[in-house]
Amino acid sequence: MLNILIGDTKKGDDYLFFSIDTEEMNEEIQDFFQMYDIKRKEKGLVIKGIAHNTLKNLFIKRKIIKMHFVDFPIPSNVSICKNKVALFSWGEKPVGYLIESRQIAEIYTKFFNRVWAMN
Repeated sequence: MLNILIGDTKKGDDYLFFSIDTEEMNEEIQDFFQMYDIKRKEKGLVIKGIAHNTLKNLFIKRKIIKMHFVDFPIPSNVSICKNKVALFSWGEKPVGYLIESRQIAEIYTKFFNRVWAMN
């Protein structure tokens, strides 16, 4: 699903995300996404993320990501790229849903940009 999310991107496209926050799995999930960082970097994507302040230490090693941190609730487990939105549920058996919709991607992108501008 994540490969499909960035499949039709080109250098300079935005990859936006609201961080995953599954306390018992956060470090394991970050390790997984560090490998995904390589694919996004190869594509030349501009990667921006928003996470809760309590997760700052998880992003220290991830230098290619521009991060903002907030102290209020945000949706988690959401990635937006071009006209696609990926929703994740990390648990015993991870599940993901990929929505391809220009309108839905625009709504999430506008919300992301508003939260981003607050910091």
